[in-house]
Amino acid sequence: MSNYKLVFLAKANIDVAKAYKYYGEIGENLINKFDADLEKTIERIKNNPKHFRKVKRENRQLLMDIFSYVIVYRIEKETILITRVFHTSRNPKYKYLQNK
Repeated sequence: MSNYKLVFLAKANIDVAKAYKYYGEIGENLINKFDADLEKTIERIKNNPKHFRKVKRENRQLLMDIFSYVIVYRIEKETILITRVFHTSRNPKYKYLQNK
């Protein structure tokens, strides 16, 4: 069990809200599937946050199993900061922009 605190930063919350809106327009069941995939990926990160390699500066990422999103995060002391929930079709130059 991890002792890390988990915090979603503003851009990550916006990313998730946009995904919920998009999948909700297609069908309610997709929101539930997306949410389950997101939770499963977050649990993997929480259980072993240093397992996934650094990809740019202190940023790490993990691809979700079903949906084409990567969870971008960094570790600061005892906190896992989720910085983006980023769709893989988007321009990757926006993936690592600093946000608070």
